[in-house]
Amino acid sequence: MSGTFLNARYIIGTMKREQAWKPFYHKLKDLKKSEASSIKEIANRISDKTRKSRPEMVVIKGLFALLKENGEVAAAAKELENEILSE
Repeated sequence: MSGTFLNARYIIGTMKREQAWKPFYHKLKDLKKSEASSIKEIANRISDKTRKSRPEMVVIKGLFALLKENGEVAAAAKELENEILSE
């Protein structure tokens, strides 16, 4: 594959990931600050790991399980998980 194709594919993947995160972070604004802080920390960790390389699925699924434990963000976390793990 050409470098241009790979670069375009990377940019599209990055844009897609950024769009996937938006609804989840918007949902965090509805939570109490103390609750949102720990959830945001987990979400930031997922974001960082998926940005750097293809992380081990066991770790990512475990982190998503933690996010989905909070009923107020569970649906948004599930949607985000589906989007990220489908790549």
